[in-house]
Amino acid sequence: MAGADASIEGQLAEQESRALASDEKEFYDAAIESLDKEDRELFLQQPLDILQIVRGCAGEANRKEATIKTIKFISDWRKKVGYYQNFEKNLEHEEEFHRMWPEYVCGTDKYGHFIQSLRASEIDTDGLVKIDENQLFRLQGQRMRAYSVFKQELSKRSGVQRYKHTAVIDMQGVSMSMMMGAKRILLKKILDTNSNYFPETMSKLYLLNAPMVFRAVWSVVKPWLHPITVAKISILGGGRDAQLRALAEQGIAADQLPAWVGGTSPSMPCVTIVRRIVAERAAAAAAAAPSGEASAGPAD
Repeated sequence: MAGADASIEGQLAEQESRALASDEKEFYDAAIESLDKEDRELFLQQPLDILQIVRGCAGEANRKEATIKTIKFISDWRKKVGYYQNFEKNLEHEEEFHRMWPEYVCGTDKYGHFIQSLRASEIDTDGLVKIDENQLFRLQGQRMRAYSVFKQELSKRSGVQRYKHTAVIDMQGVSMSMMMGAKRILLKKILDTNSNYFPETMSKLYLLNAPMVFRAVWSVVKPWLHPITVAKISILGGGRDAQLRALAEQGIAADQLPAWVGGTSPSMPCVTIVRRIVAERAAAAAAAAPSGEASAGPAD
């Protein structure tokens, strides 16, 4: 097709925009049929979650087996952390969690993925380790689910299906203490929540101001990785102007970026999205319930 984006990013974005394909239906159906009735009904409230699992397992040698294993793994985790109830109210330690690990939503990239902004220097690992680990997983799961809802809202406005986002992370301030002992383990578990239980959510990851040791390790590891994985990660050096130029070349204009990069986009705290969704679900439940009774909120 004339004008089509032939880059790996462009091809992935085009695939992302498509509905379930005929050659994917076999794996989609197998995944659903592997669940018990209750879990099946919960997943079918949000079919896009199933599609992401199917596509996340596309590279597996035994795709059907991997898809079934993954959906059961995610379903078990959702029950453990109360995933389907995490918009019924504001969760315990919500305020501290978002203060200790603040993430922001800015503009969009050229494909319409929202831009997630995070600065390593703002992560308070000393505070995070004091919160119960299981509660941390609930809070991170709630945040990732809020991102999913936000992406659905963007998709409805644009008319293009988008279930991924782009992350811009400032690595300045990463300390050795964050990479050692209990703090390292905790950070890994929080990040693993994203990759293990929310497959196919990352479009592109830009790491800015990365320490030299990190770049050295990346140069060694990069040749071993799949081209699609490599295409999703960019390490940008130089000063602010060089970084802005590099991001512009990737299709992200300065007016879509946060101020710390040199951009002019407003930055909305993720916790704002979480609280809005919780409030909307509560209002919808109150409106739907008979007088004096409570009702569960609507599905995503």
